[in-house]
This record gives sequence, C-alpha cells and structure tokens, in this order.
Amino acid sequence: MTAPSIPPGRRASGSFGPNAWLVDDLYDRYLADATSVSASWREFFVDYQRSTVPTVAGAPVASSEPAPVATRDEDAEAAVPLRGAAARVVANMTASLAIPT
Repeated sequence: MTAPSIPPGRRASGSFGPNAWLVDDLYDRYLADATSVSASWREFFVDYQRSTVPTVAGAPVASSEPAPVATRDEDAEAAVPLRGAAARVVANMTASLAIPT
C-alpha cells in the first residue's frame, strides 16, 4: 500500500472521513509491528496522532410529530403514468417476479 494523497491540513486534524477506519487499522498494525506496513506508511505514522473527533455521524433524531400521510385524493391528482425508461424498468421488474429464486 502507498500513503494516501491527503492535503497537509487534513493530516493535522486526523480526519479521513469514511476511510478513517482503514488508517486506524493500519496504525494499529504499525504500533504492533512497524515492518508490517509499507515504508511510506511508516513515514506517515512517525508523527501521526489519532483524532479525538468521532468519524461517524450520529443517528438522526426522530421527530415527535408523525410525518403527514397522503390521502387517496392527493394520490390520484399527483399520479402521472410512467413513460420511457422508467416504464421499461417497471415492466422488467414486474416480469422478474415470475422468475424463481
């Protein structure tokens, strides 16, 4: 593996977005045995510090009010027949229901 191409400002914060788990896994391997990672990663990890900022966003908070439910009249007025590629996708999906799995 080679070191990622990350702007210098990002290295200081330790934030690697959705790839943070990969960097942390490599760092753990580096701490256990420095020769288990490539030379470029060893160079990267010399002054690396894990971020204390969580890398995964929390679950959204549920609203106390229920979402509005459409009534039959609203559905009938808003319904538009599918045409073109969308209609073909629906036809293929419907036909696929007959295929045994």
